[in-house]
Amino acid sequence: MNVNDILGLGKMTDKLLNTIGKGLGWYLEPKQIIRKAKATKKAYELLHDVKQNHNFLVSVKSEDIAVEEILPDINQGLIEKEIIQNYQALEIVEKALSMIDIKQPVSDKEIDEQWIDRYFDSIKKITNEEVKVIWAKILADTVTEKKEYSIRTLDFLRSLSNAEALVFTKLEGLAFKQGRELLLPNFEEFNNKYSIRKQDLWLLEELGILKEGLILTIPQEKGIYIYENSVVIVSPKNGKDEKLNIYKFTNMGIELYNLLGGNRKVNINEYCTFVFKRKGDVKVGKITSISYDMAHHEPLIEI
Repeated sequence: MNVNDILGLGKMTDKLLNTIGKGLGWYLEPKQIIRKAKATKKAYELLHDVKQNHNFLVSVKSEDIAVEEILPDINQGLIEKEIIQNYQALEIVEKALSMIDIKQPVSDKEIDEQWIDRYFDSIKKITNEEVKVIWAKILADTVTEKKEYSIRTLDFLRSLSNAEALVFTKLEGLAFKQGRELLLPNFEEFNNKYSIRKQDLWLLEELGILKEGLILTIPQEKGIYIYENSVVIVSPKNGKDEKLNIYKFTNMGIELYNLLGGNRKVNINEYCTFVFKRKGDVKVGKITSISYDMAHHEPLIEI
């Protein structure tokens, strides 16, 4: 589904269209916002089809698309730049749309206009597909009220280069939780297996995403952790505490980690065997519900 298909489908899509309109400076009715989006997409396609030295404005008008309906600026260079940036923003919006259940209920609470301005200003120049997914999830979570992301988080993510953001995506599916803390194993075999270089970790530490040089103590009785949607119980075999070298995610790092798109799936048995089995007996149980920070789970299975 794309933006052109969502008119009149309910409060969720009306809220999304309202957000698009404010973000792109189209303070119009939903039907007109969709018309603008459609015109922008067509203009972008034409822009790529125009031959060298061919006049873009003439080409657009020949297709019965009024340039003044897309952008008011008469400078051709600025028009082309704005069309490209709006098109890239609409691509991210449509990725967000694919993450939204448009039938789910949503309140009448509007998204803060300062937040909208900062968000759309940030996404207009993004060309990397992996990074687009991260920004799309921010919009999807915000529109559905699943989660809120501060302007500070937007500014931090915006400050990352594509290369830095791609280094961060290497960590997807590799962290586990102890209570409210998010932890990343840190030993040579693990890093080699999942193609994490020392330079990558140093960079993420420098960016303030990870804290290095920490040691997790696995109690001799048992350690209780969460990996993805399962409880993991680790019982050291020798009757003594075990140690595991780790990186700890900062608060900002946790928020960014939760934005990763879920494209990388690591088998839980493989992960727990590789990370925890060397430290003791391991049992896992799929989480069925969480209440008052207590995870309820299916019967534990030894791996």
